[in-house]
Amino acid sequence: FKLGEIGHYKSARCHELDEMLGDTLVDIMKLESQILLRLVQFIQQRITPIHKLVKKAAELDCLIALSSVARENNYCRPELTTSRILEIRGGRHPLQELCVDNFVPNDTLSGDYYTLLKIITGPNSSGKSVYLKQVAVIAYLAHIGSFVPCCSCKIGILDHIHTRIQTVESVAINISAFVIDLKQMLLSLYNSTPSSLIIVDEFGKGTTEIDGLALLASCLDHFLSRDGKCPHVFAATHFHNVKNLIRESKYLKLQTMECLFDDDGTVVNLFKLKEGSAESSCALAVAESILGTATSARAKEFLNTIKNGKEINISANSKMAVKEKKYKDLAQKIITADYLDHIQIELLNCLCNEI
Repeated sequence: FKLGEIGHYKSARCHELDEMLGDTLVDIMKLESQILLRLVQFIQQRITPIHKLVKKAAELDCLIALSSVARENNYCRPELTTSRILEIRGGRHPLQELCVDNFVPNDTLSGDYYTLLKIITGPNSSGKSVYLKQVAVIAYLAHIGSFVPCCSCKIGILDHIHTRIQTVESVAINISAFVIDLKQMLLSLYNSTPSSLIIVDEFGKGTTEIDGLALLASCLDHFLSRDGKCPHVFAATHFHNVKNLIRESKYLKLQTMECLFDDDGTVVNLFKLKEGSAESSCALAVAESILGTATSARAKEFLNTIKNGKEINISANSKMAVKEKKYKDLAQKIITADYLDHIQIELLNCLCNEI
């Protein structure tokens, strides 16, 4: 017989087995279907207790995981209170500390006995974003019943945790990244209460510097206008002069990430939060370690030119500029030379060498 494009042959013994056993594959498939059907019926009859069992197993799995992590990484038991306070001593980021050899802990103090709105500045890659996420994660872990990564923790009950940290863009939602940022801030402004925690990381960077600075200052000023009803606000920014635009308030505190400078100007981040305000983000110094000396040196020239209000020399300090100067000097020699034969030969040889 032929099956597809392949021919098959049966011996007399094959015909005997066909008569004795028949088509066993069909019998196997029929038996599998019967077993599967009985299993489905068994589960359907007991679906409610199975759901409860799975839920309890998942809860137990989460509790065991939280307990194991707390024991292995030296977490502490948080103290939850009805007073409005956020007091974290020696706080650590639970994931970041697993990725580095030495994680630098930082304190967080916010509430009625402390200030409520913190403006955090500092160089690029100095740890501002990690610190903001650290505060939010510790607060969240405390509220779900977990131990937290710090030396001690006292947290008042929070009703909301609002963040403006990461912008996830997608063509499906058909709005720009800047509009997404605005919508996130909208929730923070009008859905927050005195018992809310608000984390803002570089809001305003999605538009021009002036517009972004104005928007950030307006939002922070709105929070300060609530006086004692201001929520816990932690805002990191590279707009260093935002402090000059908002109102003075006893609930406002300026903080910065500490850093040092080597003799060659290299930034050494200490990742330690201290009181004060940074004067520069040290972006060019950070960029030099990644982009290289040539690119960062050119960026410094552009920066100095912009500060001094001079015209930018597009070809300065480039290989093209060096070649251009040589060609101009050579052309000047040709123009000013007396056209004697030996001079012409010399100039032509020089031209060939330069090219």
